[in-house]
Parts: sequence; C-alpha cells; structure tokens
Amino acid sequence: KNVIFETHNFPYNFFGKSNQEYSLHSTGPEFVNELTTNTGLGFLLDVAHVFISGNTRILNGIYQGSIENYFAEIVESANGRVYQLHVNVPCFEEGKGYFDIHRPFDDSELSHKIIDLTKYVVQNSPELKVITLEMDTGLSPLKHVKKLCKQTEYLNSFLNVK
Repeated sequence: KNVIFETHNFPYNFFGKSNQEYSLHSTGPEFVNELTTNTGLGFLLDVAHVFISGNTRILNGIYQGSIENYFAEIVESANGRVYQLHVNVPCFEEGKGYFDIHRPFDDSELSHKIIDLTKYVVQNSPELKVITLEMDTGLSPLKHVKKLCKQTEYLNSFLNVK
C-alpha cells in the first residue's frame, strides 16, 4: 500500500491574489519532485489540475514551454511514482481561463487535448495502478451511471486500457 498526494490546481483567475506564491510552488514540478524524493510519497496526477496549472503558468509568462512540455516535466518530477490518475475535461471561460468542473469528454478540441495528455501520462507512468474518471453530469442517478459507462468506454478506446 502507498500513501499518495494530489496537487490542487492554479487557475488563471487566482493569479495576483494572496495565495499566488503558495499556488505557484505547490502545483509545479519542483514541489512534486520534493515530495516524491524526500518523503517516498506516491503521486495522484489529476490531469485537469496539471493542465489548468500549466496553462496559468504559460499565459502569465512563468513557464516558457508548451503544455506538453509541462506535463513531461511533471511526470518526470514524480520519479516513477505516479500511481493514480484523475481524468476529466476542464472548462474554459474567456477572461477567467480554465477551471475544474469535471466535464464529460466530447468531440471538442479540448477533450482530445486532455485525452492526448492522459495517454502521455499513462505511457510514461509504469507504476500507474488506477485511472479515475471524474464527471459531473447533473443527470438523475440512472442517467448519470449510463453516461459514466459510455464515457468509460470512450476513454478506454483512446487509452487502450481495461
């Protein structure tokens, strides 16, 4: 059994607030590396959280690479200790940036970007044990379960996992 940690996200609309320094540190590769190296903790990589934090850094000129480069740095900084993934599609609002509301996958460019980034993490995380699909639908319980099953099949078709 392993104890794992999850980073929160660093949304664009938080930039400039009092928690900026904390959020900048606690969502980046250095933080992930510090925890996995110095404590032996595993990492629960929430794809939407990393995507949101990476984009905030890119939009504010804090990170000069691409979102794909940012994911590569996060995965590498985990030192092979990515044990679990959380996967969903974030939301984007003009002027506010991306934020995490657990949207289902669809045929949008953003959904496909999240799937591509998730594939990268899966392929580069040999100790990965669990992929958790997080999804809020606003549907009744039975309709939610049906949608969740379809989403699982959809995601599995891209990730080639069962």
